[in-house]
Amino acid sequence: MHKPLIALMATALAACSGEQADAGNEAATETEQSFTAIQDASAENSKLQDLKSLPEFTVIDKEIGSDSLEAELVSDNSGERVLLLNKDGDEFKSIFVKETKRLKIIDIDGKGLIFNDILDVR
Repeated sequence: MHKPLIALMATALAACSGEQADAGNEAATETEQSFTAIQDASAENSKLQDLKSLPEFTVIDKEIGSDSLEAELVSDNSGERVLLLNKDGDEFKSIFVKETKRLKIIDIDGKGLIFNDILDVR
């Protein structure tokens, strides 16, 4: 009597774990699709239309230069704007805090913080 009961429980456990695996695969596929959507949105954002119109551009130009400068917009919300900048293979990060008008420019590859001040902009 115990053998059929054990076999029935083993079958039920195998079926449950198969359903969990299917659910896990579906969740993984959904996560991959979400990640792809985020990448696509990030690619659109990375095409920063007019870097020169940003209030922090003059300081970025002065500190790193704008010749052959590539910029990728990481985030731009109500609080701050974060840019990843690449100039001739050197990587920089710019963080502009909108409320206080503070700009930080960080040399990712070497020197660290190269600018940290409040800008006189409107």
